[in-house]
Amino acid sequence: MTTASARVVQTIPTTKTAHATESMLEADALLVLVARSMRKGRSPVVRVQTQVLVKYTIGSVNKKHWFDLVLTYADGRTGYYAIKKEGDGHLVEHEIELIDNQVFATSRCFARYVTSDMLPKPQVNLAREFMRSLEVSNSVLNNAIVTKLKANGGRATVHTLLTDLTAGYTYADGWTAIHQLMGTGLINHDHPSGGAASIAARSWVSFAKGQKHDTARAA
Repeated sequence: MTTASARVVQTIPTTKTAHATESMLEADALLVLVARSMRKGRSPVVRVQTQVLVKYTIGSVNKKHWFDLVLTYADGRTGYYAIKKEGDGHLVEHEIELIDNQVFATSRCFARYVTSDMLPKPQVNLAREFMRSLEVSNSVLNNAIVTKLKANGGRATVHTLLTDLTAGYTYADGWTAIHQLMGTGLINHDHPSGGAASIAARSWVSFAKGQKHDTARAA
């Protein structure tokens, strides 16, 4: 957080940029949205903008809306996001829908709102660790953990996967690999609450549905 403006500065390693957001909630939303775009089969974010003005009309009345985050994806789409605290989505729901249908009707842009309840803390933590993992990950270690998970039938505790790692790698290195494999969508936290539950050493993980090592698919 900068002392001059009290804004939260969020660094995005995938675009090698830093962005001043108006709140920690916006910074967290930015992290999660970018991290989600990196999952297998999705289009990654290639450009980030903050506080972007969009003008529109209702009848003959000119209106404007400042979007908190604007993300451009590799496939050419651009998402305009209004970030609100829990319970405040209804304040902008009609406006966002109007902009989506009116201003962006003939373009590859779309408008959405995101509230804090859509961003469970475990998802924010995972996004943060996943972004960090992109800078320090090791493909050899990642492959070793995938092999170990496969040998355990596609489902195991984190501790099982991080015990007796290849020589030279620490337990902390293993956690970095776990976060990257989860962030890319290869493995999931095997828990009834999914992304709303915190992951720990005793947590179970499994191959995501549809992956080549997914036991359900193999069956």
